[in-house]
Amino acid sequence: LKKCNYVGVRGPISKKLLEINGLDNVEITGDPALFFAKKEIKQKKKNKKLGINIGVSNGNIWGNEDDVLEFIVKFSKIMIDKGWELAFFPVWGKDIPYIEEAAKKIGRKLFIFPHYRSIGRALDFLEGCDVFIGEKLHSVILSMCTYTPSIMLEYRPKCRDFMASMQMDDLNMRTDRLSLDSLIDLTEKLYDNSEYYQREIFLKANFYKQIQKEKALSITKSILGIED
Repeated sequence: LKKCNYVGVRGPISKKLLEINGLDNVEITGDPALFFAKKEIKQKKKNKKLGINIGVSNGNIWGNEDDVLEFIVKFSKIMIDKGWELAFFPVWGKDIPYIEEAAKKIGRKLFIFPHYRSIGRALDFLEGCDVFIGEKLHSVILSMCTYTPSIMLEYRPKCRDFMASMQMDDLNMRTDRLSLDSLIDLTEKLYDNSEYYQREIFLKANFYKQIQKEKALSITKSILGIED
């Protein structure tokens, strides 16, 4: 990495780890998927639609997958009783049986988004949510690409790194430290203050999107031997 002309990383935790190990040419560029950030903010309809992502990761998470599933089941039942409409969002096929098991335990017929292979349809779905809660990193990143207020259920450190890059550490909750009261409070806070959070996400996402465009152009010129 010390021989590279340019090193970009997702967030401040990655940057600090590299700096501790003697690398001083690191820049935070945000997650590359922020390049999908929409051009405009679409104001939320405020119909209490809550998008949720949970999924499997071969057990490589903080805590364990069974506890996360049971937690989401309890949380979902509470939110349904509070008048929320829930919809689940998988990011790959292996998430679906896990989500179906949660839906079975919740005991309600719940919508499970089927078009997770389509970036366009995924973004349209996420944009239609008032609030989104996600475990898988890129479920939350894509949600933020639509400026949907989002909470991260951090199953690995990369999730915290991203939320720190967006300066939204307070919306990050580790999967081995889940709290029903805290998650309910955060969900309602985002719903009540959606315009503020949409604006904050817009500013950060487009800040990184612009950096990525500029660095991509600079790297391309370097590869082609073009001088400014």
